[in-house]
Amino acid sequence: MQHVIKNDIIQEQIDILRGIKGASSLKLYIDEVGEFALNFAIESSDRTINIKNTPTNASDGDEYPKLIIEHATTLSPDYKLMYEGNNLEDIFILSDVATWRNNNINWIVEANIGIKIVFQQVNFLILAQDSLAGLLKVFELNKTTPMEELLDDYWSMKTDKIDSLIRQEIKI
Repeated sequence: MQHVIKNDIIQEQIDILRGIKGASSLKLYIDEVGEFALNFAIESSDRTINIKNTPTNASDGDEYPKLIIEHATTLSPDYKLMYEGNNLEDIFILSDVATWRNNNINWIVEANIGIKIVFQQVNFLILAQDSLAGLLKVFELNKTTPMEELLDDYWSMKTDKIDSLIRQEIKI
């Protein structure tokens, strides 16, 4: 038996994210829950977008994180400003293809697990967590922070033995 699970951000949502690339200044907001977030928002002078994690049921009966990007009209008072800056350099989508085998069942999972926002001085990584609540983890990275260390155990909620993992940053 084989489970093929695909949780990629759809093109329409990538286009929404791409729409902030020309902004002269951005504000990043977070709706925090302890060390995690329920939502992450990016505001420019002409638009606000929201990034959230909406877990989806897969063929194996388990839920997998799925990043959703949408336009927002207003921000809830629960959001707090976490960064305001200029010089947005780039935006990347972190994409994983992970495979494993357990009890003669193969899993092939293709998922966009995070979004990296690159400013001149600092980067932010918004990472979808494997949780029923649809939590996000937001990391502020400097240019020397090794991102791989943050992602070492990403698939540990699904398996303790990954057979293969291909991770790439896709520039949008």
